[in-house]
Amino acid sequence: MEVCIIPIRIFSNASQSITISNIDVRYRKNNVVHVENSIYSLLEDSPRVSSNYKKLNFNMASFRTPESEGNYTFTLKLNNQNIFSEKIEVKNVSIIKSVSPLKTASSVPTDFIAYVESPENVFVSGYFWDFGNGATKTTSTNKTTNTYQQLGKYTLSITLMDNRGISSSQNFEIEVESPKEIINTTLTKNTKNIEEIKIYIQNKSAFQQRSINSVLKIDNISSKIEIIKQRYELSLQETNLTKQTEEMNQIVSELMRIRVPDRIFVTKQANSFIFIPKKENIELGTLKIIAGGDYNSEKTENYKNAVVAWNIENLNISIDFNEFSAEYESGTEKIAVVFELKINEKKNIQYDYYLTIYFV
Repeated sequence: MEVCIIPIRIFSNASQSITISNIDVRYRKNNVVHVENSIYSLLEDSPRVSSNYKKLNFNMASFRTPESEGNYTFTLKLNNQNIFSEKIEVKNVSIIKSVSPLKTASSVPTDFIAYVESPENVFVSGYFWDFGNGATKTTSTNKTTNTYQQLGKYTLSITLMDNRGISSSQNFEIEVESPKEIINTTLTKNTKNIEEIKIYIQNKSAFQQRSINSVLKIDNISSKIEIIKQRYELSLQETNLTKQTEEMNQIVSELMRIRVPDRIFVTKQANSFIFIPKKENIELGTLKIIAGGDYNSEKTENYKNAVVAWNIENLNISIDFNEFSAEYESGTEKIAVVFELKINEKKNIQYDYYLTIYFV
């Protein structure tokens, strides 16, 4: 029998006695109205730990290490009392940020990808995968394949080794369901996410739409999802169980390779900030090639000053900047950085002029 206690506290600014009686609590369960009239007095008491020693998992406690490398002493306290202290060494190592997918189907070979972030001039030389079902693999890349035969939840442990001989590990929970469950939930989720992303993109400028679509290829993904839906409907009508299983396994494999973000959003933004070219970025050699003519190399500074002065005198240039990111099951990824330049002439210019953009 499930019991629900609803605490009620009454605050009064006056010194008085309050008597509560004849209270009815009415609630609906399974379309039937129930009535309770029990009232109890509740007293607060300090919590007590009465269990024996247990191992506490701090994986979700959001502890952060110091930003600088070196030796530190980690101390855990409770009510200002030291629980324990431990000397630790902080190193700048490669970090396994996420893995994909986190959900797959039984009896289906699944491609797993580990997403790794490494310090500058550091690269990962090897990966050790422990899939939690007795299977292990060692690879030189961040990709591998595994098949889970039984339904359930498994702990996937990934250990990597970098070119300095330093290792780091991370654990992920993998949920294994039946092919039919995976297909239903994935199709429903992907269809919903695609529609929401399309609506989001429609509200952006034409240039931003093209930039986002060039990366995500939403229309292409949407077509693939529709084809898979049709194949799935046909597989449900298949009377041969072996053929139905084979087709569903194939559908799961294809669905696992289609990446649809849960959502996309702006992570950085700056609107209408004024653009004035810096003298050190002006390439007179490039201007010479574009416009023709020549210049005196001994008067380089004068030419650059003249270019900056011309821009200030004749043009209003502003830039809109937006960084778009996509949120996947495995984590957030930057997908597009969009710069939009707005150029307005301060006066009517009767000759051609050029805006030169360098990509570095």
